Amino acid sequence: MATFDVNEFNRRLREAQRRAEQEIKREVDRVNRANKQAIDDYNRRAEVHNKQVIADYNRRAEAHNKQVIANYNTQVSDHNRRAEAHSKQVIADLNRQLRSASSSIRYTEPERRLADRVHEAVDRLARIRFVSKLRPHRWR
Repeated sequence: MATFDVNEFNRRLREAQRRAEQEIKREVDRVNRANKQAIDDYNRRAEVHNKQVIADYNRRAEAHNKQVIANYNTQVSDHNRRAEAHSKQVIADLNRQLRSASSSIRYTEPERRLADRVHEAVDRLARIRFVSKLRPHRWR
C-alpha cells in the first residue's frame, strides 16, 4: 500500500492551482481583447454618425442663414427704393418751389447750383440716418 505524501499532494495542488490561474488569466485577456475590439468598433461607428449629424445640421443652418440674409437684403433694397423715390420727389418739389414764377425770390444760376448741392447733401444724410435705423439689433 502506498503512503500518502503530503508534500507531493501540496506540490500537485499548487501546480493545478497555477494552471487554473493561468487558464483564467488567458480567458480574461481574451474577453478583454474582444471587449476592446467591440468598443473600438462602436466608437468608430459613433464617430462617423456624429460627423454626419453635425454636417447635416451645419448644411441646414447655412441654408437657413442664407435665406434670412436674402430676405433682409430684399427688405433693405425695397426700403432704399422707397426712400430714394421719396427723396427725389421732395427735391423736385423744393426745386419747383424755388423756380416757380409766383416766388418773389429769383435765384441766379450759381445760387441754384448751391441749393441743389445742399438738397443732395441733406438727402444723403437723411438716407444714412434712415438706413442706420434699419440695421438689426444684436441680441445679448
